[in-house]
Amino acid sequence: MFVFNNFTHDSRVLKEAKTLTEQGYDVRVVAFKDKTTASREIVEGFRVIRVVLDPPHLRMLARLRRRGSTSFLAAFANLLTSFWNFFLSGFSKIVRLVSHAMSTMFSFLKVAIARIAAVLRWVVLKFLYLAFGAGVNFVGSLLFVLRLAVGRGGAGDAFVMQSALRGQTSKLYWHRLTTAFSRAGIALQRRVNRYCKTLRGRLEGGIVLCKRVVQRRYAQIRQWRVRRGNQFQNWSYEHIKQFVLRYHRPLCFQNFYANGMQAVADEPADIYQAHDLNTLPVAWWLARKHKAKLVYDSHELYLNRNRTKPRGRINDFLLASMEKFLIRRCHAAITVNDTIAKELAVRYRIPTPHVIMNAPLSKSTEAAVESEALRRELGIPQQRFLILYCGGITFNRGLEKVIQSMALLPDCHLVFMGYGTAEYTESLLRIAEEHGVHERFDFFGPVPSDMVTTYASCADLGIAPIENVCLSYYYCSPNKVFEYLNAGLPVVASDFPEMRRVIEEFSVGGVFDPENPSDIARAITDIKENPEAARQMRANTVNAAGKFHWGNEAEKLLNIYKGLYVN
Repeated sequence: MFVFNNFTHDSRVLKEAKTLTEQGYDVRVVAFKDKTTASREIVEGFRVIRVVLDPPHLRMLARLRRRGSTSFLAAFANLLTSFWNFFLSGFSKIVRLVSHAMSTMFSFLKVAIARIAAVLRWVVLKFLYLAFGAGVNFVGSLLFVLRLAVGRGGAGDAFVMQSALRGQTSKLYWHRLTTAFSRAGIALQRRVNRYCKTLRGRLEGGIVLCKRVVQRRYAQIRQWRVRRGNQFQNWSYEHIKQFVLRYHRPLCFQNFYANGMQAVADEPADIYQAHDLNTLPVAWWLARKHKAKLVYDSHELYLNRNRTKPRGRINDFLLASMEKFLIRRCHAAITVNDTIAKELAVRYRIPTPHVIMNAPLSKSTEAAVESEALRRELGIPQQRFLILYCGGITFNRGLEKVIQSMALLPDCHLVFMGYGTAEYTESLLRIAEEHGVHERFDFFGPVPSDMVTTYASCADLGIAPIENVCLSYYYCSPNKVFEYLNAGLPVVASDFPEMRRVIEEFSVGGVFDPENPSDIARAITDIKENPEAARQMRANTVNAAGKFHWGNEAEKLLNIYKGLYVN
């Protein structure tokens, strides 16, 4: 059997496993382990194997919480610093390369210009000398003589004069022209080199400045890590956790399937039974692998179960497709009442599943001396009318409305017997204080499943205030109703089909609107203020308990198992 809980409060699985064990079946129940349970134990003669749920996303979140999310900031800052160092050093190399290329280019241009000027000078001089040689020399000589005459001459002009006298005046003028042109090229080259050097210096300075800015920012980040590290760690962790936990349940199921298959790999079974849809895939896979029989026990309409948040349409479609595929490959399907059995048959076009009602065990005669333990331990006087709710203390069970209705029932005392989270029970206590009924309201338990009817027998009335929040709740046949009947208590319950059918068939109580505290108080008052009707209801519970007890359901379960191997 596979069950996706820790197997401490699942009375239905416990009763089925115990029944099969008593008939000689070697039963193993695979559940998951938590901090309060053992890995392996023997319960009522059968073995319970609990596998550790250690999905990868929870390991990742634990690692983040342990190491701290600030390590991501440090890694990012280091990466940013490395990137800037690489980028700026590469940019500096590029600037040096461009500067060198520009210097080489201007050097080449200087040489090229000088050579071009020399060629042009030679060509022009040849042309002028052939065409105007004597006249040019005469004019040149006359000009230099005049310069000397006015005292403007110098050593250079004397040299020019001598050259002119030799008939080389035109050559000297063109030599001076080309020299000036070369000097201009050299000056241009020096200016370009100076500009390149200045640009390179400024760029390198900018690079150094950028490095300093990055290093300063990195130092500030390191200081910020020390000052605001916890705040950033919590913020980043919560956002990562919020994203990852969107896929929490599928990842937990996958991990449970893997660990569960590994836990039972050494001992193949003849029959694999899945309790609810969340364990059906692993049971089907193992049954297919070992050519064994597959049994599906649907405790409720899984697709329409009570949830804190609604699923999306895609998830609903995938789950419906999976259940349709797997339920048609089961050798036997079981559910808790006729309404759900008909719904599954119509929904998936399969033969109507077998009905094994979640009826309780008969009241323990060995513990009869403890029948007043509930009143004695809570200090509730006998004359006070005791209203009992037993079962899971959780949301959408109508518990808030029952507490509110106590304001209209001054002579009554309300007890919730079961298990619930501390956060939710505290919220119920706050509601009781707001309505002034906290002195007539208590929590008790949880108690062992075979002792529930014994503790319940000292109450005056049992209540089942399920809210109509989903189709599974509307069609439900809660175990608590049958436990009240086996304890001999009149029952008031939500006006839903299966609970109304049981109450009206045996005349054991009344129904009410679970959304209306006044109607809840009215249903309780009808029984409280009519002692004769209450006694008749108590007498009628004997007939109801004769039908709704586990002995009858156990026989049906054994017949189903025997029929698995009938040809």
